[in-house]
Amino acid sequence: MATKKKKAPLNTDSDIKLIRKANELVEARYKFDIWETRVFAYMLTLIKHNDTDFNEYTINTGDIVREFNLHDSGLVYDSIKKAAEKLLDKKVEILRTTAEGKREYFKTHLVASTANPEEGAKENYIKLSFHPALKQFLLELKARYLVYDIRNILSLTSIYSVRLFELLKQYQKIGKRKFMLDELKELLSIESHEYQLYGHFKGLIKRAEKDLAKYTDIYFQFEEEIQKRKVVAVTFYIFENTKNQRLKVESVASAKTTEKGIEIIAVDNVVETLFQKVEKYVTMQQVKKWVGEVPAEQIERAITYTLHTLASGKSIENIGGFLNTMVYTPNLFDKYEVKKEKVKKVVKRNTEQNSEISMLKENINMLQQEYEKALAGLDKRYLLENPVLYQQIIDKIQANSFYDHKQSLENNLERDSIKGLRTAILFEMFPEYQSLMNQFNKEMTRLHNRLHSLQ
Repeated sequence: MATKKKKAPLNTDSDIKLIRKANELVEARYKFDIWETRVFAYMLTLIKHNDTDFNEYTINTGDIVREFNLHDSGLVYDSIKKAAEKLLDKKVEILRTTAEGKREYFKTHLVASTANPEEGAKENYIKLSFHPALKQFLLELKARYLVYDIRNILSLTSIYSVRLFELLKQYQKIGKRKFMLDELKELLSIESHEYQLYGHFKGLIKRAEKDLAKYTDIYFQFEEEIQKRKVVAVTFYIFENTKNQRLKVESVASAKTTEKGIEIIAVDNVVETLFQKVEKYVTMQQVKKWVGEVPAEQIERAITYTLHTLASGKSIENIGGFLNTMVYTPNLFDKYEVKKEKVKKVVKRNTEQNSEISMLKENINMLQQEYEKALAGLDKRYLLENPVLYQQIIDKIQANSFYDHKQSLENNLERDSIKGLRTAILFEMFPEYQSLMNQFNKEMTRLHNRLHSLQ
């Protein structure tokens, strides 16, 4: 019998689960698949704000299924358990600053142990514990750390969308972040043989652009820097996504955990968090005065507006005084919106100056995305809503000589040879797949021919 995907429950502020990690860990080098990402993210929500040591965390696998609104099936539960086991072998490389002020690369495992019930047991859980070396990056965080609501990433199915969300969320208050292309690929743990063509890599960014706009509390637009007809850097302009706003984690004023399980941040932590953003310009005492007299959201807007103004290159003689004026300006939100619209217009104007070659490349990327979207629609109709048929296809793939039994099913399905095998099976069973590909190839050939004539 087919199992239907459960309808996602409406999230309220009582559902809030926070993820906290030091900026060094956000920017660390590690590579997860989507299942490992989900399990590790859920682990992070189990750390309490005042914890001084790690525990062994017990996670009911059904909680992950419900939290991420996944299909309630045996394959999903197996994937979660396998992800917990694979996390044991994962290492992370972190660029950290020592007590002596030296910069060094620090490598460690992420997870120290895992456990699950014996075969045949009725319980369905996994137990995991963080590696002790991660304490400095997850516990007693005092400065330079990221906090966000896990609900932002629950619907993201691309590991790159998750990583890009965190990297941009760090710079939300500044409003933009520039990466050299090689730097960005390294931060996303993309290996040298992956996404070698920029057009393919840009497709990854475009998908993240859609994902974040649809599901998270920020969205972005991006601008490419081109040298000698080659993209060398990408600048992201980051905006607040008002349609997906979560509880303002800095605005709640108690250090206790309520009966509903909402973790609250203390006023002192609000002051400290705000002060970290403006410590170059004002004193801690000044920030405390603001918090005592002005709503935290208004202070946030003032800081964001000021940092945006500085980032735009505008000179401010007395930044501290400017900040203070902005904090006590109730209608600042309107000014900030005007500033944001100006940035949007600049990005749009630069984009419109692209040559026909750039436009053709964009059309090719869009066609590829639409093709993948149409394929996903067929997959949903024939496979996702029919687990029995899906398993039959998986059985055929696993029986083929190209299937590598040393790798996971997810990794195999990402290999070109297995993708080709899967396509051949679907073409044979469903004519719609063949028709869709013929239409795609015809239009793609036309675009490539035009592009070739211009180069």
